[in-house]
Amino acid sequence: MAIQFESFIHPFVVMFTLPLLTPGAFGLLYLTGCKLDMMSYMGLILLVGIVVNNGIILVDFINQERAKGTEKVQAVITSGPRRLRAILITAFSTLMGAIPAALQLTEGSEMRQSMSIAIFGGLFTSTMLTLLVIPVVYLILDDWREKYSGLMRDGWKKLPKFFSRTTPKEEGHV
Repeated sequence: MAIQFESFIHPFVVMFTLPLLTPGAFGLLYLTGCKLDMMSYMGLILLVGIVVNNGIILVDFINQERAKGTEKVQAVITSGPRRLRAILITAFSTLMGAIPAALQLTEGSEMRQSMSIAIFGGLFTSTMLTLLVIPVVYLILDDWREKYSGLMRDGWKKLPKFFSRTTPKEEGHV
């Protein structure tokens, strides 16, 4: 992701989507009385892929808008509504596919119920929270990057003189 975004900071913004799935997934599993088993873990793995994809869609659109010359805050504000449809289509299609197994409407769905419930709860909370949290995290981390990038770039100028490459003769101490 660092190569795609041409930054080491923006992949961290995308990774902030992962904690957003835990309250919904584990909360709905607890409320329905389902246990954590192999199928629910498979649902969480599937959920990680979908949630990270939503974050990538949002961060990539913000970066595209900034590349066009849009101010950072304006790009973040417009990214949510502009990418809302793509994120919601992914979420709703996955949620609709999880409903039959979650409600045990098909043969053998008892085994897949915990997977569907984990997907349903995690995707619901992460989709809503991604649209709120990720733009804020983007602004915070990008401001941090801008603030401290000068320190890295100009750090050599601020080093003490004993680290410089001058000899005592050049400084006039001989």
